[in-house]
Amino acid sequence: MENTTEPYTVEIVEQANARGLNATFVNMSTACVANDGPHPNADGCDGCASHPGIHGHHYMYEAAWPVMASIMGWN
Repeated sequence: MENTTEPYTVEIVEQANARGLNATFVNMSTACVANDGPHPNADGCDGCASHPGIHGHHYMYEAAWPVMASIMGWN
């Protein structure tokens, strides 16, 4: 997610929760920054056209897993 859209996404999550839904925002903004792939590009993503590749998706999993586990009560 581009950082320019993050505030709007957070706002929508807050609106959903205010209406009784159970929405959670998971911050993926640093998924590509820590890329250690063999062909990093300017924003650190290892896929084509500035999208995450296998390494970026792994970092996204690492960001999402603790949040999902906490919400779902997984150990």
